[in-house]
Order: sequence, then C-alpha cells, then structure tokens
Amino acid sequence: MNKQPLFLQDMWESIYQQSDGTIAAPDPLFTDIVASFPPGHAADLGAGDGANALWLAERGWQVTAVDYASTALNAAAERARQNQWRLDIATGDLLAYEPKHPLDLVLFGYIHLPAEQRKLMLQRAAASLAVGGRLLYIGITDVEPPNDQVPAEIFAPLEQVVADLPTGLTIERAEQKEKEVTYDGAAHRHTGVLVLARRND
Repeated sequence: MNKQPLFLQDMWESIYQQSDGTIAAPDPLFTDIVASFPPGHAADLGAGDGANALWLAERGWQVTAVDYASTALNAAAERARQNQWRLDIATGDLLAYEPKHPLDLVLFGYIHLPAEQRKLMLQRAAASLAVGGRLLYIGITDVEPPNDQVPAEIFAPLEQVVADLPTGLTIERAEQKEKEVTYDGAAHRHTGVLVLARRND
C-alpha cells in the first residue's frame, strides 16, 4: 500500500507534545452539516486533537479517531472516558485504517495528500461506507503563505476531489468558495472545498 511518509508521525506528535493540551472547538462547517444526521458509526480520519470526533461522540455516535499523533488522541480518549462517550482511537496511517463496522460517516477535515494517495483515501473511505452512509471532505486549494516545502498539487480543487470519488456515490453537496480558516493563532483566507457524498448501494 502507498502509505504516507513515516516522518509525518514524528512531526505531528511533536506539535501536540509542545501544545498546552487544549482541544479546539469543532469545525462549525462540519457541525452545521452533520447536526441533522442520525447517530451511527463514524470515522474521523486525520482527527488531530479529536475536536470533531468528540463532538460526534457527545451526540451519541460511535466514533473512531485516526491520526499519527498519539498524544492528541490519548487526550481526546480521556475526555471521552470522563464523559462516558463512545470514542475509540487508532494511532497510525489513515490510509491503512480498516474499520470494524460499515460506517455511516467518514470525515476528512483538511487532509491534503498527493494525487495518488488522495484518490486511494477517498476510494477506501467510500468502500467502508454502509448503504446510505456519507463521506464528508473539507479542505482548501492553497496554502498561505506559499511554502516551498509543501507541494501545491496536494491542495486539490473541487473538480479534482469529485473526479477522485468512485462510482456508487451520490453527491449531495459540492462547493468551492472563499473562507476563513484559523490556525497558528491567526485567521487566514483560503479557497475552501467541500464535498458531501452518499453511498447508494
């Protein structure tokens, strides 16, 4: 399998070890979309600090949060344990994750990969969905400021994300528009991409 570079695990682990352990608020775009969905089995792939996964678990979902950063995942798991929410964690490569149950929701929040890996990620996620299950991709098409260390092609535009989806999905929402994303303690303007697709059969 074409996996992500192993150095990413050390990079993300270092970032969360140096943080103060605060778990951010969930992405409001994500919560607005998912709020009306009935609880089921979900996976948050590239979960980071687990904010979105915890939001789901609080609302009755059975969630698995997948990420390289065990420090962040362990903190999210402890939050869930204290509140008796159903949250499992899986530390490692999201491209290698295999769910134990068909999923009603798979979330990718700002997970940007090279073209071959992105297509594999979306196809594996679609294959893991239960009938009627949904895949939600939220990303950006650029990075601010431009960074020579980050290949521009990993920030796929809407048409490329849609093209990477396998057959058997119905696109319920697809949009690309300007948005504000907060990270590194500041707000940044980006062109955002959102795709919500549902498995037909």
